[in-house]
Amino acid sequence: MQRVSSGPGRWLASLLAGTCLMPLGAAGQTNNWIGTTPVYANPANWQNTAVPLASETAVFSTLGTSRTIAIGTGTSVGAWQFAAGAPGYTFTVSTTYQFLGSGILDSSSTAPIVQVAGSGTLLFSNSSSAGDASLRNTAATARITF
Repeated sequence: MQRVSSGPGRWLASLLAGTCLMPLGAAGQTNNWIGTTPVYANPANWQNTAVPLASETAVFSTLGTSRTIAIGTGTSVGAWQFAAGAPGYTFTVSTTYQFLGSGILDSSSTAPIVQVAGSGTLLFSNSSSAGDASLRNTAATARITF
């Protein structure tokens, strides 16, 4: 007669087998800026032909030609990542824009500049960080919140 184990080893094996069957989520997915126009919300400015989602990382490098980017449509993103060798980027936020993941990660030698204009709001949620980015309110009604 064969003995069936019900100890911690069997429980651990079941747990590990279950995690192997789970599909990979969007976490960790990246979308590269290839913009030729300054409009962040234009899907054609992104390598995946879609604006980055709240679970994704928007990557800025030497791809694309537009380095001054306007964010005029409210949205959320996991993070912005600036690759080593990336030129300086300047963003103008004139609506509500929210970081839900890591926030701003900069491996370049030029810190990004983020200006919040008009009644724009820049939100850093879930322990998001601004890294070394230069954050500026350009209007009395503009807000930056951590």
